[in-house]
Amino acid sequence: MNINQSIREVKSSLKYMKALRRRLFWLKVTNPGAGFYERLCLANGYSKNNIKNLANEYGVTCEEVCEEEVMAWQS
Repeated sequence: MNINQSIREVKSSLKYMKALRRRLFWLKVTNPGAGFYERLCLANGYSKNNIKNLANEYGVTCEEVCEEEVMAWQS
């Protein structure tokens, strides 16, 4: 890998992170009742109905479902 490829990868990663931060901010405005993990799930393509269905299936809150999903992404 040469230096130009590394620079392109860093720029691409920064663009992605900026877009994700904007998306999380917008989700915070449009979903004020959602917790941090729930907003992360929404930002990554989960629908509110999907999250609610999983929460009902497991008998837990939406935030707990999303927290488990985020922890699974990190491992």
